[in-house]
Parts: sequence; C-alpha cells; structure tokens
Amino acid sequence: MSEPVEMGAAHSDRSAIIGNSRAMQAIYKEIGRVAATPVTVLIRGATGTGKELIARAIYQHSDRAQKPFIAVNCAAIPETLLESELFGHERGAFTGAQSRRIGRFEQAHGGTLFLDEIGDLNASTQAKLLRVLQERSIQRLGGGENVTVDVRVLAATHRDLDAAIKEKEFREDLFYRLSVVTISLPALRERSEDIPNLVRFFIQRYARELSVETPSIQPEALAYLQSQSWPGNVRELENTVRQALLLAKPFGIALEHIRQIVEKSQQPTDVHQRTHAAYVGELLAAAQRGDVVNAYSRMIGDLEPELFKQAIQLAHGNQAKAARWLGVTRLKMREKLIEFGKLPSREGDER
Repeated sequence: MSEPVEMGAAHSDRSAIIGNSRAMQAIYKEIGRVAATPVTVLIRGATGTGKELIARAIYQHSDRAQKPFIAVNCAAIPETLLESELFGHERGAFTGAQSRRIGRFEQAHGGTLFLDEIGDLNASTQAKLLRVLQERSIQRLGGGENVTVDVRVLAATHRDLDAAIKEKEFREDLFYRLSVVTISLPALRERSEDIPNLVRFFIQRYARELSVETPSIQPEALAYLQSQSWPGNVRELENTVRQALLLAKPFGIALEHIRQIVEKSQQPTDVHQRTHAAYVGELLAAAQRGDVVNAYSRMIGDLEPELFKQAIQLAHGNQAKAARWLGVTRLKMREKLIEFGKLPSREGDER
C-alpha cells in the first residue's frame, strides 16, 4: 500500500476551497478585475459548485470588505415572507407584524448583499428588486417612506435564466441589471484536478472539529475521489470527506472508507417502503451521529426525484400537466426531469 498523504496546515486563501485548475484561475482573474468596481455580478453554476464562495471572494477583495456581507437564499424563504425579508416591514403591515423590521437591504447598507437562487423569485419580487436596483431605495412593506440604500448586489443561480426569460418566468430587464458581469462556474467533474486541494482543505477543516490529530488520506483513496462524477459538486465532496474522517477515526482515510460512503450514497433510497415517521427518525439519527451533515437537504434529495418521477408517469409524459399538479413552472419541471434523468423520450400532449 502507498504511503498516506499527510495533511499540513490548511491554506487560508479561498482558492484552496474552490480549486486551482486553469478554469478556476481564469475565474480568480475575473474576481480581481471586478472586485473593486461597484458593478452587479451574476454567478452561474450548478448546485454545490461554490457560488457563495465566489461572492465572498469578490466582497473580501472589494472596497466594501469592512462593511456587512449579507447572504439571502431566495429559494429557502417562502414567497409570502421573502419581500419582508428583503425590504423589511412596518408595524401592522400584515397579521403578526407587531413591530418594525429592518430588511436585508438596509442591513447591508454600505456593504454587499448576496442573493442566492435569484432565478426562483416570483414576478412581484422581481419587479420590486428591479426598482431597488434602478432607484437605490426601498420601501418597507406597509410603509410609504423611501429609504435610500447603498448596497452592492451579487446574485447567483443554478437555473437557465435565458430559457426562463423565453418562458416569461424571469424579467429580461432585471436579468440585464443583474448580469453587468457574469461569472460561470464549471461543475467539479470538469475540473477533477482541483479535487486534491479541495480534499486537503476539507480534511483540515473537519479534523479539528472531529479531534483527529494527524489526518491523512491514502493515495488510492484520493485517486478514487478524483474518478467520481460528483453530481453534487464541491458540496457533495465536502460531505464525503467529513464522513470519511469520522469513519476512519483515529486512523487515516483509506480506499475502503471512501468506497463505503460513495457506494452507500449511490444506493436508491427505499423511502416509499417506510412510514414518514420512520424515515425521519432514521434521518435524524444519522444526523446526530454525524453521518448526515444537512438532514433537510438529504430529505429533499431522497424524496424529490420520486415525486417528479411519479408525477410525469401519472401525466403520461405531459410536463405542463405534471408541473400544474406540483405547483411548479414547466421550466422547473423540465429542469428537474433532466437533473434526475427522468425526461421522457416523447412528451405527452401539452395542451
């Protein structure tokens, strides 16, 4: 067996987190070019590629680095609450609004606001965001006062906004406001040479958390990690490394540890054969042991493919009908079917 690769001190630069491949080096140059300017930047890339890390790198190299950095995941906040989250509200603006609330734009005054999953905004919020970008002021919900805000906006999405514009699901004028500069992040499978540096960083990060004194990884295990496709990108790799450290503790990570974790993650989850209560109980127990880092994301990952699969089957391939049943747009339906490999070869009648 080859000698294990010992992990030295973790690199503090953010490039260690994202990678140093030729593709990423070009992105770092772009960050250096735009960081000190006030322009809006749209960061595009698949889920888990590190879009927020790019946004933070732009912020840290800007002249606003000493001011707030506020991140908002637009997809994680219910539509009914998102406008209040962004713009704030006055007392009595709606049921339960017992006092004035300062929104994210005001919190980020003088600094940077990162809007993740911008492609999931509804039409009303898109219109209000466009107005803020144009006028540099906001109105709290239930209020008539214009509040001036000095905020640099960085946005990110995994969605195909060009297709969303054609489907009338995203405003073209807002798109151009957000994409003065566009940075596109490649998937991890397209830059496997970054994996050793990423593994090094994650081992150092979680070795301290898990009290592993001399963390290491066998070259065979590292090579196996590089051979994987990583549909979850950097986020999936990070989760795998953390689980491997826990499984191998107190010894170094070996090939069998990585194989066990990867093969387990690739096994289909028989969610439909268990009650909801049993599934949730097992998931939370795994989270408590440290086997699952984000139980909510894992639940979505387990259940969502089956939901879309059954919906399109029940609709006999009619994407528009299945989308109506699920309460999503047809574009979102198609994106999910492609993501899960469930897109029918022939679509049903879409009338």
